[in-house]
Amino acid sequence: MTDRERVGRALDLLDAIRPRLRACGAAANSDDLRVLLDEALDVMERLVADRYKRREATTHVHELIDTRNKWAHRKPLSGPDAVRAADTVSRLLSILALDTSSAEEMKSRLSQAERATRDASVAPSETACPCCESGTPFKRPRVCPECGHVFRGKGWDGIDAHWRAKHEQKLPYERFWRSLCPRHRS
Repeated sequence: MTDRERVGRALDLLDAIRPRLRACGAAANSDDLRVLLDEALDVMERLVADRYKRREATTHVHELIDTRNKWAHRKPLSGPDAVRAADTVSRLLSILALDTSSAEEMKSRLSQAERATRDASVAPSETACPCCESGTPFKRPRVCPECGHVFRGKGWDGIDAHWRAKHEQKLPYERFWRSLCPRHRS
């Protein structure tokens, strides 16, 4: 399945909002997803009572309109775009108090597929920086992205011995060190 098809399937989950739109006075008869999303914007005040949730729902609808336009006009779409579309659909359905299980399941499957694709296509020296992935700050003191150990002294003093003793079985030290981005290596 292509990324375009994955995005299309995520957008198909928006059919779940039709009954709510009809209950709020919208026709919701069009097969055109853009028309359906425009109708959602038109009746948003009746769809969502809470002002803050309404603003959040409106943001999700605008994002889905943008995604739908890219999809409909054959603009490039990626695996992360498909995951994001499924996540945005899930968030919108949640705000509208609709069943999110199918969107959550799709998001999970798409995330796993995206991870597998990314892992298979990335050479070990090109993997994402583990410090960036774990949210480790760039400033000192340096912190092990695996266990949170704080290194004393200048920078990464002792990281090699620490990593080999604690985390070598998960990822060899050489691969770990090569995978660090320049900002985390310094």
